[in-house]
Amino acid sequence: RYFEHLRGVALILLDECGVTSPDLIVTALLHDSVEDSPIFGTATAPYLMWIQTARYRLGKLFGASVAEMVLALTKPQALGRGIRAKGQVNNLYLAHLRSAPPAALLVKMADRLHNLRSLPTTTAEKRSRTVAETKRYYLPLFERVLKRYPREGKYLLGEIEKIVSRLQ
Repeated sequence: RYFEHLRGVALILLDECGVTSPDLIVTALLHDSVEDSPIFGTATAPYLMWIQTARYRLGKLFGASVAEMVLALTKPQALGRGIRAKGQVNNLYLAHLRSAPPAALLVKMADRLHNLRSLPTTTAEKRSRTVAETKRYYLPLFERVLKRYPREGKYLLGEIEKIVSRLQ
């Protein structure tokens, strides 16, 4: 069940955007796996130790570029990593995204689009929260993608905006 979302994000990049970069597709296939699996580091380790282990393991298996993109897209866990509050988790995650390369943000756009497409089956509260989060945090970040990936970014941004508009 965890793989279906990763697969869906990769298919958006491949089928809808025409992305053929192996690094981007591998990043899409791995972008949430670091959060969901201990294979890239122990969740109970302090955050800096965990990130070093994950960077090393991802880099060895998939290359430095994929490792950096995956880590930029990985939301840290609140417990056991030297992070004390949920607000700290979100702030750290947003800081990673703000400094992420446009390629990683392109994957995040496909990720957000896939998440938004699954919202009609959720509660009204979750839809409202996700739409607000998308508008407040992600749409401004996604503008950076347009310079490096104008066609793909414009398509994804348009699809995201359509769904956000429908869900409001």
